[in-house]
Amino acid sequence: MAYGYDNDYRLTSEAITNDPAGNNGTVSYVYDPVGNRFSMTSTLSGVPGGTFSYVFPLFSYVSIASQSLASPFGSASG
Repeated sequence: MAYGYDNDYRLTSEAITNDPAGNNGTVSYVYDPVGNRFSMTSTLSGVPGGTFSYVFPLFSYVSIASQSLASPFGSASG
């Protein structure tokens, strides 16, 4: 088994060799510019062949929570 990494220490490949059952091959990963895993390509049996692409939303949505706070002057929220 051998592993490959990029300059940011992200896993870029996994290679299985000399498997007694003959399940040899590689899985390769590609990342987008912000570090999300973008696609996976596999030649291993038991793992779907070809390229699998991950989909991420264009924008991240932030949920704003509101909490009521006790106050001697009534209630406040923030």
